[in-house]
Amino acid sequence: MRFRYETTNDYDLLTDIFKRNEIELEDNEFTNGKTNVIKAFAVYDDEMGGRPVGAIALATRMDHTIINGIAVDPEYRRERLASGLLKLAMQEARAIGVQTIWIIARAPLFFASHGFEYITQDQVPQKLFDCLTCSQYNKICFPKLMKYNF
Repeated sequence: MRFRYETTNDYDLLTDIFKRNEIELEDNEFTNGKTNVIKAFAVYDDEMGGRPVGAIALATRMDHTIINGIAVDPEYRRERLASGLLKLAMQEARAIGVQTIWIIARAPLFFASHGFEYITQDQVPQKLFDCLTCSQYNKICFPKLMKYNF
C-alpha cells in the first residue's frame, strides 16, 4: 500500500472520516466557532484511487490546544497511519509554540505510547471537553483524560 499524508481544510472530509469511525461530533463541529482548527491532516490510500482513510484535527477550544479527533478506518489500522497523523499534528503544535495538547482519548494506550500522560478531571480546564457532561460518560463510554507537555 502507498499512503500519502496531506494538510486538509475540508471539514466535510474530517466529519465523514470521524463519524464513520464513531468519533462523536456536533453537526457543525468545525464551523460553530467553539472549536477552531489550527491544522488538519488526512491520509490517503493511493492504491485505492486516493481514498481518504484517516484524519486528525489539531484545534483550539477556550484558548487551549486539543486533538479534536483522530481516526483511521478499521481495515487500515496497524499500518502506523495514526502514528503518522499524530506526529504531523505534534510537529505543527511544536512549530507554533504550543505548550500543552489536551485530549479525551478513547484509545489511551495509543496516546500513552506517544508520550501523553493520564490526568484527572480536576486537572482539565473547566468545560474544555463536552464529554465530561455527557450522560454516557463513564457509563457506556470510558475515555481517558490526557495531556502532552512539550
